[in-house]
Amino acid sequence: MTTTPLQLLNMVAAIANGGILYRPTIVEDYFDAEGRVLDPFEPQVLRSIVAPEDGSPPVLTPYEDMLLRGPESLACTCNPGSATYNQQKCEGLLVDYRWSYMLDRNPEPGDDQVAWEEITYTVNTSDPRFIARSICRPDLHNPSYQPPLVEPRHIALVQQGMRDVVVYGTGMTAALPYVNVAGKTGTAEYCDDVARPLGLCQPGNWPAHAWYVGYAPYEDPEIIVIAFLYNGGEGSGVALPAVREVIDAYFNLKATRATETGAGALDLLTPTTEPETAPTPQPTEATGP
Repeated sequence: MTTTPLQLLNMVAAIANGGILYRPTIVEDYFDAEGRVLDPFEPQVLRSIVAPEDGSPPVLTPYEDMLLRGPESLACTCNPGSATYNQQKCEGLLVDYRWSYMLDRNPEPGDDQVAWEEITYTVNTSDPRFIARSICRPDLHNPSYQPPLVEPRHIALVQQGMRDVVVYGTGMTAALPYVNVAGKTGTAEYCDDVARPLGLCQPGNWPAHAWYVGYAPYEDPEIIVIAFLYNGGEGSGVALPAVREVIDAYFNLKATRATETGAGALDLLTPTTEPETAPTPQPTEATGP
């Protein structure tokens, strides 16, 4: 499997956020000269990994909608290059897009018991230009496609596992005394066109890329950082220190700015205790290497 640091960062951010993938943004809020918010930042959900507990429809990607609906999908209706392009219909769909599919609640092979449930879903239509550029491939139409969704307890289990990596596992040196950090080390063996001519591709002693991704606070995430070092070796020894330094700098800078602006003392740099409950899903600020 191949992945980019940004792809892996988004995946872990979705876990940290309780099963929601948000659109990465640069601007948080627009302020006037007096510091008043003119235009607040509203998180944009790109994909729901878990079905929302409030009963609202899960968010799927335009590509998944295209798989389910084929030529009648949002992407094919709004893409000017599509044979089923219809600008007027597209504008109407973008207002409040809803559709449904049949979820197999009993997908075990060989089990004839019928357990279908109709699931209504939506697609993020906040950027019409993105929708218009989405892939339209009617030949890939697959109405039996089952969009992957997991239960909240599965996300909570992965979150706890990433916290345990820092408390008990290979990421213990990522711990900070004043905030609870979660993360995961990675050592990815490889053999490519660079390593092969150098004679580095030795079975049993393959070269390795160093990875580490971490986020904090564990209970209510604000920042997530990933480090990837080509041919770096052990992720815990090489990539992890870089991520720890960035997260540490973030919280120290936050405390310094709060002091300078008179926002009040921040309880940031005091020793922490272990959380008693799973973290509350919140939008996470993505910070790349």
